[in-house]
Amino acid sequence: MVKGTVTGAATDAEVIGIQLAQDLRQQGATEILEQIFQEVQR
Repeated sequence: MVKGTVTGAATDAEVIGIQLAQDLRQQGATEILEQIFQEVQR
């Protein structure tokens, strides 16, 4: 299981999301994130 938390201003949502994705990838979530991104791009 991978887990992450990042907080910040709503105006920085994209930057916060990127930071969270990087943190999760460091925990081994690359495959999970790739599947999520494929679903979002459809």
